Amino acid sequence: MSVDANEYLKHRLIFIEGDFASERKKALDAILEAAQLAEEDAFDREMIMANDKPVGEWVSAASTVPFLADRRCVVIRNVLRVDPEDADLQPSLKQLKSLPESALLILVADDEVRKDDDVSKQASLAGPWRKAVKAAGGHVVAFTLEAAKGGRNLQDLVKSAGKKLSPRTQGYLMEMVANRPDRAEEELEKLILYVGGNQEITVEDVKRSVTAEPEHNIFQMCDACWRGDAGRALAQLQKLRGQTRDFHTEAIKLIGFFAMQLRNLWQARGSIERNPDGWEPEKGGLSKMKDYPRKKAIENAQRLSFAQILQCQMALREANALITGQSLGVSSEEIIEQLILRLCQISSVRRSA
Repeated sequence: MSVDANEYLKHRLIFIEGDFASERKKALDAILEAAQLAEEDAFDREMIMANDKPVGEWVSAASTVPFLADRRCVVIRNVLRVDPEDADLQPSLKQLKSLPESALLILVADDEVRKDDDVSKQASLAGPWRKAVKAAGGHVVAFTLEAAKGGRNLQDLVKSAGKKLSPRTQGYLMEMVANRPDRAEEELEKLILYVGGNQEITVEDVKRSVTAEPEHNIFQMCDACWRGDAGRALAQLQKLRGQTRDFHTEAIKLIGFFAMQLRNLWQARGSIERNPDGWEPEKGGLSKMKDYPRKKAIENAQRLSFAQILQCQMALREANALITGQSLGVSSEEIIEQLILRLCQISSVRRSA
């Protein structure tokens, strides 16, 4: 996506939002560069976490007369932590209209990574902030994954850095970042630095360097279950425990993910039964999956029989009944642990020819 930083600088108030994290960062960097404030320790540049200071202090900081630069820039990070519809904030929000010409106040809707954040609630505040910024005469710029479809190619980015990325490694990278192109670009930049003088980025490089999304841990946990590897499955479960405070809600999501995986395995097994020499994806399901998870579904379905998949479905149904019924004396953690052990036990029995 193109960024016209000079056009943005015609405004005193800018709101950068959207779910394409790497594009948000590039837009912010471009604006600061155009304002000649790219250095992190620039005298006329300040960064404030939104929930650390009241809105009135944001305005006061941006309204300070610049000393060395033409603009006094204040960047507000994680702005969605503040609710612009809060009645107590209305007088301060009105001050956004009176920013001096030398002011440059940039609000950034960063992704939230803290376990105690109510991410969905904060995401809903993007609309009110958009409205508040426009009402103050500010400029709103949004970068979304949907709008980026068909845009830059990871292979092009790798080639521009003089590196190589095999289709297998690219598939593994995308799987680790839950198929998010913004995260893939971020991690690719790190990987290019990580490999140094090596010409090719390998799967091992990805495993060592990339920060996996929680969805990756869930996928790996399920994959371990279908292979009967209880140790690996429980290790992935432990990682998930460390990423959430409300494991009961997470457990309900895990049940849904297991159910989806079993539907894919059932379809893949049916495809193998019809065509032992290969597989034929049906409409929907496998045909809509990415290459890496589809390949995994086929590999695991080759190890499992219909009877084993059905036993796994019955075990999942029992675990779901316990969790949704909030069985007395049994925690969600225990229920999921027992489910994983049961799935591994079923899957560890080699399928009869």
